[in-house]
Amino acid sequence: MAKQGPGRKRVAKDAKFVAVTSVEMIAGAIPVVGGVVTTALTALELKALSERLEMLVEELASLAARVDGAKVSHEYLHSPEFEDVMIVGLEAGRRTRAREKLRMIAAILVGAATIDAPKELDVEAVLTAIRDLSPAELWIAREVYRLAMLPGNLRRANPPVGVDADFQLHHLEAAGLITRAMSGGPMGGQRFTGQYSPTETFSRVMLLMEAGGWRSAEEVKPNA
Repeated sequence: MAKQGPGRKRVAKDAKFVAVTSVEMIAGAIPVVGGVVTTALTALELKALSERLEMLVEELASLAARVDGAKVSHEYLHSPEFEDVMIVGLEAGRRTRAREKLRMIAAILVGAATIDAPKELDVEAVLTAIRDLSPAELWIAREVYRLAMLPGNLRRANPPVGVDADFQLHHLEAAGLITRAMSGGPMGGQRFTGQYSPTETFSRVMLLMEAGGWRSAEEVKPNA
């Protein structure tokens, strides 16, 4: 998966165009020093972009090394369809520097190139949804999945509770990763957020990530 190809070069070119366009729009409204601001902001944005993609590539290399070569779907790996998936994954990766989120994206990309990838999973849509969720929200979704899959829990779990729990849980429901299984409310002097279940799609995403080298035992709770 580390092979340089036209898809990777195209992503770099597109990313550079997006970065330059955004800073030009900002600087365009600034009189006198607009040109200097454009130059400075372009340099800074491209540097951050390069660092984030470098981190994603590191995660891709680390996870790909765990995959048995016999499990790789070489036909799909070199297809235009996988190139499209990779472009969406790199787009998602350039928007974060959170290691756990980058590792999740990398695991999806690596898993998608294996014969163990769940059939008919819309990987592009999944990556787009993950792109717009915070590292903390994604950790909650993975915790709901982990707890719900424990013996005796009947695919239900009490999600981790924080100050912004309602806001985060609603985001995850809207993204199609979890669904409410039992309504919340006051309970024993404390607020019960309800029980949630991973959606069938998110359960398949987790299987895809495992095929891509993801190991739940390595989970680290994000700071934010």
